[in-house]
Amino acid sequence: TTFTSRKISIGIPRSLSFHQLGIFWIHLFHNLGFDVIISPETDKEIVNAGLASMTCETCFPVKISHGHAAVLKDKCDFLFMPLMIEMSSDRKDFSFYCPYVESNTYMLKAALNLDSSKIMKPAVYINKGLKSIEKAFMSEFNRLRLGFDSDLFEKAYNKAVKADNDFQEKIHRIGKEILKKL
Repeated sequence: TTFTSRKISIGIPRSLSFHQLGIFWIHLFHNLGFDVIISPETDKEIVNAGLASMTCETCFPVKISHGHAAVLKDKCDFLFMPLMIEMSSDRKDFSFYCPYVESNTYMLKAALNLDSSKIMKPAVYINKGLKSIEKAFMSEFNRLRLGFDSDLFEKAYNKAVKADNDFQEKIHRIGKEILKKL
């Protein structure tokens, strides 16, 4: 793939694990030098696009994810659709996403007739940390011919973790303040 001097854009659907890891992903890609495009908040148009594209029966959040990906697919160079296998949890033996979320990348690819060369789909095991995620991203970047810099990735990862931790601390602090007023 040949790109002009403009930044490469990554589209991130505002659905499923985005609500847990969106801050992390946005900061990771931004710190890697990408433009990040996020689908708009869920509305009737996104819901209807998701429902219209379904090829199998699933839960409503997965149906909505199809609408979010449909909105983004022609607005970015790559759609970020990670294979979300493991979520962050203190209970490492009970921290897996449901099978619909784990396989959603493949459902989206089929339902929206997406080109594999335009999908970034690392297999993500959050609890395994930096080296596991780095390996998954390196594999995807190489598959997509994007080039990969391990030092840059580690720096971007650490900045993304800090941004996500700062955000989590802030919302917990605000939550505690609200609860005190009740």
